[in-house]
Amino acid sequence: MVDDENQLCVLAKKILDHYGYKVLTASSGEQALLLLKSNHIDLLLSDIIMPKMSGYQLAEQVVKFCPNIKILFASGFQDEQVKSTFKSPYPLINKPYNAQVLLSSIRQCLDEHKLINSDNLHRLPLKS
Repeated sequence: MVDDENQLCVLAKKILDHYGYKVLTASSGEQALLLLKSNHIDLLLSDIIMPKMSGYQLAEQVVKFCPNIKILFASGFQDEQVKSTFKSPYPLINKPYNAQVLLSSIRQCLDEHKLINSDNLHRLPLKS
């Protein structure tokens, strides 16, 4: 998980750890790249707007050396605002998100073999 808001990383990690996920956190794209180079990562959850390196810039670099990684973006901007400003093939969840949205979005990303329709992602039910 990559987000420059430390409290969000801590909370999301706590939720995901509770449900059995192994979570590494980074506060910047640069820090995330270091973690990705030395760990096997199945999914990258990244904020879009961060200092120095955006989530999109991070994703561009990550897929070069981890082509099979799943990518999920999070943004505090309204969904339509982000879609009209940034074009991305990756799904997006809106911040602030609740535990159910976080868990179901991550599970859906990990289970899918193709990209998710981000228009419906925030409405996915929690899988048991």
